[in-house]
Amino acid sequence: MYLYRVDADLSTEEFEKLHISKFIIVKETPKGYWALIYAKRKFILKGSNGKRFAYISEEDALKGYIKRKERQICINKAQISRAKKGIEIANNLLC
Repeated sequence: MYLYRVDADLSTEEFEKLHISKFIIVKETPKGYWALIYAKRKFILKGSNGKRFAYISEEDALKGYIKRKERQICINKAQISRAKKGIEIANNLLC
C-alpha cells in the first residue's frame, strides 16, 4: 500500500509538470499510517478532512496540492498588500 503526494516538478524552469511521489506504508494504526518518507519514518493522519502530507489516493493528493497552492496564493496576496502599503507610507514620508 502507498501514500501519494503531488508537487511541482522543480527540475525545469517552466514548472509545467507535476510530480507524484509514492511513499511505502510500513504500518497502519487506527489513527493513521507510518510511511517511509525520504528514508525516514513519518506519521500521516488518516481521514480526508484537514491538510495532510500525503494521501491514500492520487486524486486526493491532487486535491491536496490544489488546496496548498490556493493557500500559497492567499498568503502571497497578503504579503504583496503589506509591501504596497509599506511603500505608500515610505513615499508619503519622503514628500
